[in-house]
Amino acid sequence: MSSDREQHVVRITRNLGEKSRDEVVAFINEKLAEYKGTADGGATGGTHGIPLLVFNTSKDAHVFANELSKATQYPREHIEVKARGGTRESGRRDGKT
Repeated sequence: MSSDREQHVVRITRNLGEKSRDEVVAFINEKLAEYKGTADGGATGGTHGIPLLVFNTSKDAHVFANELSKATQYPREHIEVKARGGTRESGRRDGKT
């Protein structure tokens, strides 16, 4: 496997409110490693107090997003999974938009 392969990012797209945010963060802390993910809370990381969750495969990212939604009863449509880096789908390489 190549080190330049794309990664898949899971992020929350809507404010959860404090109680829900605490539940989501607790789930992430408990289960993230089990789903082969890492948290990226850098300057451009996460939103609403929740870090970006980075996975090496689309399958792992989608499974984690679905489990996160079920465990916290947070609507799946507000949990986004996107590819980043390594492929044409992740954006243009020539700087044009």
